[in-house]
Amino acid sequence: MNDITIVTAFYDIGREDWEYFTRKTSYYFECFERLCQLKNKIVVFSEIKFKSLFDKIIRDIKPDLVVIYEDIFDNNKELIDKIKKTQQLLQKEGGLTYELTSPEHWCPEYVLLTTLKTYFCCTAINKISEIDNTVSWIDFGYIRKEKYLPESKIWRYNFGNKIYLWSIRNIPQKINILEIIKNNTVYIMAGHIVASKEKWFYLNNLMNEQLEQLLSNSLIDDEQTLLLLSYMSNKKEFVLYREIIDCDNLDWFYIFHLYNETCNKHK
Repeated sequence: MNDITIVTAFYDIGREDWEYFTRKTSYYFECFERLCQLKNKIVVFSEIKFKSLFDKIIRDIKPDLVVIYEDIFDNNKELIDKIKKTQQLLQKEGGLTYELTSPEHWCPEYVLLTTLKTYFCCTAINKISEIDNTVSWIDFGYIRKEKYLPESKIWRYNFGNKIYLWSIRNIPQKINILEIIKNNTVYIMAGHIVASKEKWFYLNNLMNEQLEQLLSNSLIDDEQTLLLLSYMSNKKEFVLYREIIDCDNLDWFYIFHLYNETCNKHK
């Protein structure tokens, strides 16, 4: 069984004040504290202003938690500006099914954060010598309920030397990327992504290429679409699991149960 290092991140993009999809910082940290019950190595990227909250988690819950403080907004000003201008072009064209309720249509910082998931994993691999050979991105707010944690508090699974993604829709041979963006159609989940250390660098390059191509065509979307495009560009590098979920009551937070050798529910 493979040990798995978890990488995640939390940055303040003003979500407490959003009109739609509002979430408080305290809610995110409650979820993350649950994640920190896992015995797996966990690496988190964040802003220095949250240091006291992470220090408390290290003191009370997870002494081996690794926190890397980095100002990703200051480091990516040019990219944020490109994303913002492209979002504004899409808004002017109209046809966005959900108008401006979805953050990928109006919040450049949100889009930036989602596109940096591969960057965070690659940076963790480069900086931490004792990181496991299998590395997973897990969203900071993934454990919304205690039931999503395995009883063992251990996550192990025999992932190999591929990039592992999970889809909620069958992917057609040809896709209309403009329609996917306008309708906010999701094929691939991005809350959990798994890959070997070397494949994270490959995926990072793929994602960056797809992002640049979208922007060059005056298009932009979050990491779910970038993952779809990356997968379609070279399917042999991926393992794609197809999950049947309740689309009216999305329950996307199953990886620690269904893909875990320490549980009876593993596949």
